[in-house]
Amino acid sequence: MKDYINTSQTDAIAKLELQVTHWMQRETKLSPKSIKNYTQAIRKIARDLYLTDRLPSVDLGACSTDELTELKKRYFAVPEFKELDARGKGMYSAAFNKLILIQQTKKKHVTGSYKEWKEGKLVA
Repeated sequence: MKDYINTSQTDAIAKLELQVTHWMQRETKLSPKSIKNYTQAIRKIARDLYLTDRLPSVDLGACSTDELTELKKRYFAVPEFKELDARGKGMYSAAFNKLILIQQTKKKHVTGSYKEWKEGKLVA
């Protein structure tokens, strides 16, 4: 396990948190508290991926839906992360599912173009 994450990794996590928060505010009817909980769980997962040597260090915001699905399986195959999810009553696996859902809507085909994230907002 590494002791720290670098500046670019910290920036990638902050950008991901912003995107997740904005998407949940727009696309769900979750309370601000629930949005905060999901965002914190996603932050924890992202940090774990950068810090652990047992999983690839990846920018979750740049992963495809298929990559996220595979990464979720690998993440929860690690006993400490599986136990964390159990203690958190499924919050971490639910957060991973939200991240997969966000990715599915992130680049949806719309009238010949793709929607993309730009400065934390989904644009055509």
